[in-house]
Amino acid sequence: MPQRVLAAVLTMAMGLQAAEIHVAPGMARGDGSVAAPYASLTTARDTARQAIMAGKPATVVLHAGVYYLPETLRLSKEDSGTATRPVIWRAAKGETPILSGGMPVSGWQRHGKLWQTKLPQGSQWAFDQLFV
Repeated sequence: MPQRVLAAVLTMAMGLQAAEIHVAPGMARGDGSVAAPYASLTTARDTARQAIMAGKPATVVLHAGVYYLPETLRLSKEDSGTATRPVIWRAAKGETPILSGGMPVSGWQRHGKLWQTKLPQGSQWAFDQLFV
């Protein structure tokens, strides 16, 4: 009988193990593990939501690099989890992730004292500031 109780307790404890969701910018399609992180913060958020719905806490681990956000990353009250099943977003140990609402502009060429590039025809580029 005590062995059955121990097995039940261990099974419940394993079921409460936090989901650790890894994200790294520019990575190929992954499964959210440390070896194959997600490339998208949105995918990580959605995976954390699924963990909470399954009754598990979730930790989203952001690895070093620049995360360019082509659209607003919307977090709502459901993305906080609960007191017993929190959602924690943190940087990987010793790493510095950067979340950027900007987008990189490439193809710059020097023309005398000026730098110039062309933006894609018909693109939605509209900006108030440009940092170089």
